[in-house]
Amino acid sequence: MPVARAIFSIFWFYPLLARLRKSSNNTFLSHWSTAVIITIMFIVGIYISNSSNMIIIALGIGLELISVLALVHMINNLNPDQTDSFERNSKWRARHIASGIPLVFVLIFIVASGAVLIPPNYVFPGDMLWRHDVQFFTASWNIGFR
Repeated sequence: MPVARAIFSIFWFYPLLARLRKSSNNTFLSHWSTAVIITIMFIVGIYISNSSNMIIIALGIGLELISVLALVHMINNLNPDQTDSFERNSKWRARHIASGIPLVFVLIFIVASGAVLIPPNYVFPGDMLWRHDVQFFTASWNIGFR
């Protein structure tokens, strides 16, 4: 069911927030508008993360993460009596590090490609080249850039 939940996340996010609001004693969730605002943040994050601009995609993913982290915070505060299980499940383990290391390399690759530190997979205009690269090209091969 996780795939179906991911596909229909827009439709189950608000009911989940509303149920958490009913079962929580948190003053942050005491008003119905909080659930609506967090749901709108989540939906806007999903829609703007489908952009072609990397900065807008990062903003969309950030909005989604903030709204999901609000859920995590509410769920963790539902049972304050179970602090031992919360602390045991909050520790970093080898599986977290093993899954995080490849993600760091992917992030480095994306940033290096976007900053043109490594050759990207698209043709970019000459004004995106660094000054010393332009000087090298013009001095070596008599290539002019506009």
